[in-house]
Amino acid sequence: MSKRVVQYSFLTISILGLLVAAYIVPARALKSVLIIAISALYFAFGIFHHLEERNLNSKIIWEYLALSLLVFVVLFSLLVGGV
Repeated sequence: MSKRVVQYSFLTISILGLLVAAYIVPARALKSVLIIAISALYFAFGIFHHLEERNLNSKIIWEYLALSLLVFVVLFSLLVGGV
């Protein structure tokens, strides 16, 4: 099995686990922490992946940051709800 398959499997299982936990947990504060963890994990994974591939540049960093923030906003809106 290639290293890339292991890495993406880890990412998928981790995000799905955090997502299920965020859905199940009743406390709004803990949901928020789990959603932040999902976004941060995705961002960090992307950066480390591109560092390993040796093709990291500022455009990639901004893309991962933008997508991570979008994921945070969508999940926060769906799982935590209004203020």
